[in-house]
Amino acid sequence: MTHLAFAWHEISPLATELTAGVVRATLGSMLHFPQLLTLWRADGTGLQIRARMHDIALRLELGVLKLGLVNAEKEQPKPSLTGVRELSFATVGLPASFHGQNKVVKLVISEADTTADSGILITASDGKEIVILAGVMPYSLAIRGIFSGPRIFQPAYKLEHYERVEIM
Repeated sequence: MTHLAFAWHEISPLATELTAGVVRATLGSMLHFPQLLTLWRADGTGLQIRARMHDIALRLELGVLKLGLVNAEKEQPKPSLTGVRELSFATVGLPASFHGQNKVVKLVISEADTTADSGILITASDGKEIVILAGVMPYSLAIRGIFSGPRIFQPAYKLEHYERVEIM
């Protein structure tokens, strides 16, 4: 069985970065589909999340989250020079219960002898949850618990099909 892990190329352990408290979130969308999410910490650093697609069979691909650290001055990517439509951005504050250390599990999907780290479930100290998954549209995200709208939470699979796995 093949496993497609989160794309993470930072020095610090991913588990440490995922469980850190977050105070606000910035969402970059294209045509109302979430494409880029940044979870901001009180110190001005952020955890930026995108979906990355992997072809596993003919006409079958799985989304895996690509995560990285950013600083406040890099909040929004520079305008594209390729003619691709620009992202529109929205920022919201998160409830105080997310400001401290959070509990996080990864959401893993299995398909065609392949497993993929396709999302995360963040749980705050009061039990509130944020779900972030690879979306149904290629390279999109599905987000529940932060933003609202008709295309905000459209995961590639039904939520109950994802296995919850502790992050080491």
